[in-house]
Amino acid sequence: MPYKEYVTLNTGAKMPTVGLGTWKSKPGEVEHAVGYALKEAGYKHVDTAVKPDFSKDWLDTWKAMEKVYQEHPNKVKAIGVSNFSVEFLTRLLKEATIVPAVNQIELHLLGAFELSSGFHHAHHSASRSCPQDGERALCKENGIVVTAYSPLGSDNSPLLTNDVVVAIAKRHDVHPANILISLWANVDNTTVIPKSVSNTRIKNNSNIISLSDEESAELLRIAETRRYRACGPEWTGHGHLGFEDRKIPK
Repeated sequence: MPYKEYVTLNTGAKMPTVGLGTWKSKPGEVEHAVGYALKEAGYKHVDTAVKPDFSKDWLDTWKAMEKVYQEHPNKVKAIGVSNFSVEFLTRLLKEATIVPAVNQIELHLLGAFELSSGFHHAHHSASRSCPQDGERALCKENGIVVTAYSPLGSDNSPLLTNDVVVAIAKRHDVHPANILISLWANVDNTTVIPKSVSNTRIKNNSNIISLSDEESAELLRIAETRRYRACGPEWTGHGHLGFEDRKIPK
């Protein structure tokens, strides 16, 4: 799959395929990481977050964002959502005036179920963690770009020592992290935001490899039946947020 440096959003704006993730970065560290990424490493895409107002229905928040986008077209190039399951995104699409440009979700190979290398056979009624086939299929159907956070599997990066990942990394003479990041960067309408506060890793993470279909398929077969999330939706205080894998009794 050929790697593209940018994706085009449904607003026509272009978004860099690789950005800097900031989740769990500590105060002080995150300022340094963002400064280095922008000034030294050539990044133009940085993950940021706004604390949600849980006293309001999130749909009201989206309508307020639509208003800002419509009133300030020269400043706001696109609006999107994060951690939206099929259930929540379906509700939003029924009510929204503006279709989200992006849905940022946890996306990695831990918890993969059988998928094709091109992702064309996923059905959005059957969401899985953590390639999130259901969410990705619904986003594709509606022209919404998916942004992948925690592409390494997050805490302690458990995928970095996987035999398949290591073998493909050796084949391309790169670090295993580059393969895990490159997988999602090779997928159409997908961007990826690996997190780091290390100058070396921030720079290295932007080294994207074009993977063959066979390599992508091999990667997607990793841990086909294991469910794992680094960032469960329960942190919001609003339960499973509609993610099917979180509804399944453990």
